[in-house]
Amino acid sequence: MNVLPNIKSAKKRVKVIATKTLQNQIFKSQLRTAIKKFLAAVKRYEKLYQSEFKGIEDSISFKAVPVKCPSKCIDIFDTQDLIDAVVGLPNGIVKMSTTMPGLVQTSTNLARVVSEKGKFNILCLLRSSVRSEKEALAQQKAEGVQRKLVGLKMIDRGIPRHGYKLANLDGEEIGCVTSGTRSPMLKVGIALGYVKTEYAAIGTTVAVVIRDRLLKMEVVKYPFV
Repeated sequence: MNVLPNIKSAKKRVKVIATKTLQNQIFKSQLRTAIKKFLAAVKRYEKLYQSEFKGIEDSISFKAVPVKCPSKCIDIFDTQDLIDAVVGLPNGIVKMSTTMPGLVQTSTNLARVVSEKGKFNILCLLRSSVRSEKEALAQQKAEGVQRKLVGLKMIDRGIPRHGYKLANLDGEEIGCVTSGTRSPMLKVGIALGYVKTEYAAIGTTVAVVIRDRLLKMEVVKYPFV
């Protein structure tokens, strides 16, 4: 009896199972397991926070809800920038009372990240034991920040140092250096500093004031290497 056609047919069936049905079943099983673990983690964190905030915020709760799969997603670089922004937020005490030890005057706590029209807004809850401090924070949130922390790299020769003034090319003061040094890898002076938001875009040319001289620097993305 010729068994060759049967062998070919069996190999074809095995190939179909291996490339489609079986893989799909394995993926669905792994996905179900991952979802169960995620929901269990949400419940654990909910219990933990409810325990910590008992008597303070008894209504606190965590929820995981199904959503439609998005048609677009952000790339890996923007994803990392978003994560860095969330991690870098002042999530907790911002200012302690100078007159009453242990009294928190202002505090911000991360509330949620909202995506709208391709942009992300990170919204914070504002808390304070001093009303004027809370109002000041609320005003800053409404108006937006006036300065941003940026990376800076020397164009002219020079080494920026902590406390040096930053200026625009007309000599108007726009911020200050928070830390600076000469990079042995880049072989050029680099720094971190706060500048007015209109000078914070990558590629903007600003100046650092060293011995009453305006030395050019470029706003760059950090880490520098």
